[in-house]
Amino acid sequence: MKKVLLMTGVAVLAFATLASASYDVNLTVGSTGADVVNLQTALMAAGYDIPAITSGAAAKGYFGSQTLAAVKLYQAAHGVINTGFVGPLTRGVLNGGTSAVVANCPVGYTCIANTAPVVNCPVGYTCTANPGTVTTPVVSTPTAFVADGKDGSVTVTTSSYVSSSQTLKKGDMNKPIISLTAQATVGNVQVSRFDVHFNTRPWLVFSSVTLKDTTGKVLATKALSSAADATEVTVGSDYLVRFDNVGTVVTPGVVTTFVVEASVLTSSDKITGQTVTVTTDVNAMRTINGLGYTDSVGVAQTSSLVMSSTGSTGDLYSRLGATPDTRTENISSTNTTVDSTLGVFDLKLENQNGRVSALNFTIQNTVSYSATTLFQNVRLYSGSTLLGGAYSLATNGTVTFTNLDIPFTAGTWKPLTLKADVLATSTAFVASSTIDVSTVVGVDSNYNTITLTNASDRSSNNVTYVPNAGITITDITPVKGTVTTPTTGVWLNAYPTISFTVNNTGNNPIYISKTATVALATSTSVAPNASTTVTSISASGSTSGDTTYAYIINNSRTFTYNFFVDNTNGAGTSKKISITQINYGTSGASDSVDNTLNVDYGLENAYVQIP
Repeated sequence: MKKVLLMTGVAVLAFATLASASYDVNLTVGSTGADVVNLQTALMAAGYDIPAITSGAAAKGYFGSQTLAAVKLYQAAHGVINTGFVGPLTRGVLNGGTSAVVANCPVGYTCIANTAPVVNCPVGYTCTANPGTVTTPVVSTPTAFVADGKDGSVTVTTSSYVSSSQTLKKGDMNKPIISLTAQATVGNVQVSRFDVHFNTRPWLVFSSVTLKDTTGKVLATKALSSAADATEVTVGSDYLVRFDNVGTVVTPGVVTTFVVEASVLTSSDKITGQTVTVTTDVNAMRTINGLGYTDSVGVAQTSSLVMSSTGSTGDLYSRLGATPDTRTENISSTNTTVDSTLGVFDLKLENQNGRVSALNFTIQNTVSYSATTLFQNVRLYSGSTLLGGAYSLATNGTVTFTNLDIPFTAGTWKPLTLKADVLATSTAFVASSTIDVSTVVGVDSNYNTITLTNASDRSSNNVTYVPNAGITITDITPVKGTVTTPTTGVWLNAYPTISFTVNNTGNNPIYISKTATVALATSTSVAPNASTTVTSISASGSTSGDTTYAYIINNSRTFTYNFFVDNTNGAGTSKKISITQINYGTSGASDSVDNTLNVDYGLENAYVQIP
């Protein structure tokens, strides 16, 4: 149900759009991207100056202190509380909403002006044009929670998701400060409100607080720019910050953790190393269940924050990203093979937003060739966006990228994909790549040099480059149980079978040995007096071209392998055999040349097991 509040004696403001761009996301200090560019362009066109951009000292696309000041001036001119946070109300103005909106209208309500306003009409009443006549107060009711019609309830417990004692620095962004866990019984329950208390005036320490769940979904956010953004419960010692209109649903069987994050002011003479205590109480959450019954629930939880008087610096984290598994790629012996992915690496900045301007990688190979005889045109991508080509590729495989401008949002992993073109070669080789984090150059949003205390070099999986030959593995089909990669498959008899299809992706025939122990590389994990063995192999399709020693694969053939797993130790003792690699070659003359190449892409650590 739409909530409407009739008000009189309050100025109604007609909002005009700033620009033709559509504003669909919230923006605040630290935001980056096209939405910020649109906002800055529109503000400046409307006469709200951003000096650093005007002078050419900075480019558009970063929401900093000067953009914040311009937004506040715009909000003040249009009757929006001038917090500088571009939220739903401000975006409504920017998007040129046609409805009249009342300054300071309560969140969640549409305030409509009386058609015949009366000067000095009592607050909360609608006064008619007839002298002496006053109507009853306009009472608004919350929208009913439409749920499952069950009398659900919520149990709230303390959570260890956030440390109960930590140190925050000036400029720290989106730092988790306290959390609670909620679980519903009987039926769905909606959380409509969440309260958190501070033992000091929070607007003197924090710029904003945000309520999220542990998936990172933002449930509510609140800018802290003045005393009006908190409620003084006890002078000097208890200040309430309330998140209204949370609207998230807690469902039975699912544990939901609510996390409060805070961003610390970049500069404040009120941050002196003091301890700020953050608490929740037994009434921290306001809920409504499927029958419309409301309740206040919560639990007492305390978190201590030591507010360092020094400034925060962006700290780099690294990990291997969603890089392709160890694999074989077919390349040409006569032409350059373009756009091969060497690896994907994830980087993240904590504490601050920031930008990276330079970094290096190293490309290794197994044939001791100069990297420049194997690769060219090394490139770096973020998703499908080209960040830049290598400034240089050294003979030892060092790849140097400079003059980059890679933006990072604090707390968000950014995948960087390293690609290259593979030069024509007649020799098979294995390559991998490593990000050299010690060479990363960047600054955080306060223009401090980022630190590397939590970053380490990361190496990608191996890529086997084979001229005019290569295979892929598909259609893994066990007879019993399930074989996945790398999850355990449980088997119910001692003679398990796996089948899969081998696809020739190259230009020449390839061969797989008819001797199972040559064709497969395996490892075993068994108890005493038990054993695992590959017992037989068979292949589908025409035998034309097969040799005495090997099966030929011109296009695709399905192979079936049988395993013997000794179960003499009885139930409860696990025995398994793992397939770690498939061996193949470009000749079927003898077993000695049938395993010159190998691939584990698609069958990494697939295994059969008997409990």
